[in-house]
Amino acid sequence: MFDYVEIKEENIVGLSNELKNYLLSVFGRKIKCSPNVVSNSIEVSSPECALYLRVGGTSVNWPKNTLVIARLGFKETRYGHGARLLRFFLETQGVHGCSYIGIESANEKAVAFGMKFGLACLPGYSDMLAASIEVVREHLLAHGVMHEEREVY
Repeated sequence: MFDYVEIKEENIVGLSNELKNYLLSVFGRKIKCSPNVVSNSIEVSSPECALYLRVGGTSVNWPKNTLVIARLGFKETRYGHGARLLRFFLETQGVHGCSYIGIESANEKAVAFGMKFGLACLPGYSDMLAASIEVVREHLLAHGVMHEEREVY
């Protein structure tokens, strides 16, 4: 079911730097992103948002090329921050080697959010969702969060 790709240290640091720039553009101020190359994780904690990401699926439940969202919260809810963050991940995924996006320890709201964008519960888990990048992209397009790229002639 899953393809496996080795996640490199520069992928973690690169994604952290891009995430920092993305959050600056969204919130208008610098937000600290702390990459940890030992655990392949990135932590963001600020008054505006709280994120904890693992790149590469570091547990047996996730394939190695999964971007796992372990914590996701925004001060302003139902504002589109989560959907735009997914779009950001899709726009940067090719650089960082992930083919899947997952949400773990999902509460009821996170499950609904994930399912809206094509993630499905993993077999045997009601609080772990995942989908391929392509499936998430299709759902973001359907919800108008992402637009198809067209070639310019």
